[in-house]
Amino acid sequence: MDRNKLKEETDFINSLHITQQMKDQLNEYLLTQWIFYSEDSPWNNEGNTTEEINVANTLVKISEEGISNKWSGEHTVFNDIGKVSKKRYNLRPR
Repeated sequence: MDRNKLKEETDFINSLHITQQMKDQLNEYLLTQWIFYSEDSPWNNEGNTTEEINVANTLVKISEEGISNKWSGEHTVFNDIGKVSKKRYNLRPR
């Protein structure tokens, strides 16, 4: 099975007149089978490069300070400005 076949099968399951719970269970089963047994799955170690395997297993961790272990750019920090004015602003052009 490959990604295209997985897409075809999930589309077929979603077109059936069965409960949503049953559709979800069948789709989850198909996805699990694809993850572990398909040649084009990044989680299947057979045929994948070490880099692909590392990418599939890498998780982004964010510390309590909001710093990511993989991010090297700038982080946006939002500060609470306190009390908000009750004056209404119309930002639309007249």
